Amino acid sequence: MWLTMVTGARRGELCALRWDDVELVTGTLRVLRSIAELKTETWEKDTRTHQHRRIALDPESVTQLTAHRARTRPDGRAREVVGMDRELLDLFSSHRHAITTRIRELERAFVARVGREPAPLERTRLTQQATLATRAAKDRHGETLEQRIDRWEAETRWAVAGGFGKVVRDALAQDAGPAAEWSERDVIERALANIGEHRASWLRQDLLRAVSDELPAHLGLAPDQVRPLLEQLADRALADAVPITPPPVLADLPDELRRADGASMFERSGSARFSVAPHLVAEGVLRR
Repeated sequence: MWLTMVTGARRGELCALRWDDVELVTGTLRVLRSIAELKTETWEKDTRTHQHRRIALDPESVTQLTAHRARTRPDGRAREVVGMDRELLDLFSSHRHAITTRIRELERAFVARVGREPAPLERTRLTQQATLATRAAKDRHGETLEQRIDRWEAETRWAVAGGFGKVVRDALAQDAGPAAEWSERDVIERALANIGEHRASWLRQDLLRAVSDELPAHLGLAPDQVRPLLEQLADRALADAVPITPPPVLADLPDELRRADGASMFERSGSARFSVAPHLVAEGVLRR
């Protein structure tokens, strides 16, 4: 709900976010996909505009994302903020309810005409048709972010006495319990294994996200302690990684063309790529 207010992104896009899409280091959010839902089934689809985009996060949002108390869902696919009422979350899914109603109408019409239930592919087509049919036309003037927040606040007050303020207080009042136990070596090994499974090569910031994914939700740390921990673990994990970007030639580079860290001003910061030894070995075998 916090990201909904500060980014203006659609609910389906926010539901499709993964921790890989949240770059806490650079303070940006990548919107690559959206979530569609039909009855008890959900699936990923392209964004409404069919375009990927990046959203800059303000410092407070970065702090909230880093420090919020969260729990891992039973399916292990995401983390959820503790204390959010399901009925309140569904309040902001009016388009989903409209789509569900329209899908049922299309399914009844399909059965009446064909004499059988739609197959999975046919059901997907019906869902796409219902999505387009129930999508509101674009308003030329639109709704400003301030107007949207005011409308959400009014809708929340209608459903929950106290509005957004009560929602935030209830979420923050949840007892996080004792900090989870974890092993540094285990986190590093699992982070390297997972990132190597999905990417042939990766950046240090990708490793930061992988390490964050492998850490437990509740570390028992203050918000300003989380970032240094991630940096420390990433540095130690890089000791087990294989650099594949050729080192820059700095011998003849004058000082006025160097950054404060000594790197060339023509080299993009954080652009060095890495891989893991098992992946490079497998590539070598395939080349033979």
